[in-house]
Amino acid sequence: MNKRIRVYDFIWAVFFLAFQIIYFTIPPVGTGGKAAYWLVTLAFIGQYLCAFLALRGTNRKKLFYGIPMILVSYMGLAATVLCGILLMVVPGFPVWAGVSFCVGVFAFTAAASAGAKAEADFAGQVDETTRAQTFFIKNLTAEAKSLVEKAGSEEIRAACKEVYEAARYSDPMSDVSLAGTESEIAEKFALFSRTVEKENTAEAKTLAKETAAILHSRNQKCRMLK
Repeated sequence: MNKRIRVYDFIWAVFFLAFQIIYFTIPPVGTGGKAAYWLVTLAFIGQYLCAFLALRGTNRKKLFYGIPMILVSYMGLAATVLCGILLMVVPGFPVWAGVSFCVGVFAFTAAASAGAKAEADFAGQVDETTRAQTFFIKNLTAEAKSLVEKAGSEEIRAACKEVYEAARYSDPMSDVSLAGTESEIAEKFALFSRTVEKENTAEAKTLAKETAAILHSRNQKCRMLK
């Protein structure tokens, strides 16, 4: 189980048990004691479900996207607890008014939480799409940097740096229309890598310029797509 959820379980259980103890040890003065008990209990359960959905993210960014959902559920719980206190301690407080208010709070909290969850899911999908679209250049840059570090001579290292700089300053965003160009870059880079490993200086220089030229062509196409 997610560590964050375990910690939250403990904190939630402490407050929930505290409410149970207070309710059953201090008799309610108001006539709406029973209604308040069930309303607050339902609010606790609803808040826990919202927190569980928000905290089950596998990384900090997903947790950040879930914060609005948690805040909305806290507000709903706080409003219900305040209404429950009025029902329990104020003699003659209209039960129907308290119940109606809490039902309204439940409806608003459910709608707002659903909206916050939908926004969080959408933001997560955008992140995944962006990560997939930037993978090609980021991966190429990392591999080119690795070649620079492995280069066996200064001339080959200079050729590797040329490719690395071309990849490093390329537009990271990809597009379906760039698939052919990126496939050509991948093939050229693979050939360049093998040449570097064989320490063929002349061919490495030639392939470095060709790879950099294709990257430049790709960047021009990227600018046209924007």
